[in-house]
Amino acid sequence: MSGGDIIQKYRILLKINFKLVIIKPLLLCIGYLLFIPIIHGISNLEAKYVAEVLEKFVSVVGIILMVPLCSPELNTKNIKDSVYVKVFSYGKIIAIRIFMSAIIICLLITLFAIILKILHCEFPLGIYIIGTIITAESIGTVGFATTLFSNNLILGYILSVSYYLMCWTGIINEEAPLYLFSMVNIQAQQKGTLILIIVFNIVGSGIWLHSKK
Repeated sequence: MSGGDIIQKYRILLKINFKLVIIKPLLLCIGYLLFIPIIHGISNLEAKYVAEVLEKFVSVVGIILMVPLCSPELNTKNIKDSVYVKVFSYGKIIAIRIFMSAIIICLLITLFAIILKILHCEFPLGIYIIGTIITAESIGTVGFATTLFSNNLILGYILSVSYYLMCWTGIINEEAPLYLFSMVNIQAQQKGTLILIIVFNIVGSGIWLHSKK
């Protein structure tokens, strides 16, 4: 198989999976982000309030985009064997979906943060973008991994949303290593723990998929 053939197959694979698992959650994310200014002001904010908007509201896109990444296979018997694995392994399919969703999360958060800057909010742009991406992808990968391991999409949403709400309500407090909203309190050490959660979920998912071959 030539290099051109491989590129063509990946291009088709990206297109199919974008339509299959990305487009609907992406549209939902756009609608959700457009709704945020209705429930929370987004202009002339100080850094603390910008952090609140980004971490407590915008980061939800991680749940919307990442939790359902393996949902097409949940209700279709042996779809991995009958469709995808003829060319690519299911593990590669999932890796491509994670890559696409992670890139889109980065783009959505960056765009929203730039809009906040345009609306005269005062905050360190790069640091807040990175911190919000880490929060979004940590809660997203928690739900994704749960869905993959349990073969249950609802359980994946429940775990991600529960984790998010436990931080919002203070059940997981501001000093806890797993706290999601540390930028609000001008603390960054928890972000290191969240990065480990992301890595653990992705690597663990890869190992689990490999063991199922």
